[in-house]
Amino acid sequence: MHEPRFGLSWRDGFDLARLALTPESMLEGRRIREFFSPKFFLTEFWRAYSTIMGSLPQHSAAELRRYLNRALHMFPYISGMANISVMRGG
Repeated sequence: MHEPRFGLSWRDGFDLARLALTPESMLEGRRIREFFSPKFFLTEFWRAYSTIMGSLPQHSAAELRRYLNRALHMFPYISGMANISVMRGG
C-alpha cells in the first residue's frame, strides 16, 4: 500500500497542476526539472512515473504534461491502485 500522496508535498501537487494546465505551446524546449524542486525527484510518485515511462528530469516537460492530462481521471484511485485499468493507445 502506498501512502495517500505518494510522497508529494502540497507544493509538488501545485507544480503538477501548473504543468498540466500550461498550454503545450508554452512548453517548447522546456524540461521537467524546470517545474519542480529537487525534492520532487525523490518522491515515490516520481520514482514510479520515471520507472514506468523511462523519463528523466532533463526530458521534455510537454511529454509529462501529456501523461498527466491523459491519466488525470485516475488520480483519485492511484494510492490504493483500485479501479486502475491499463491505458492503451489507439
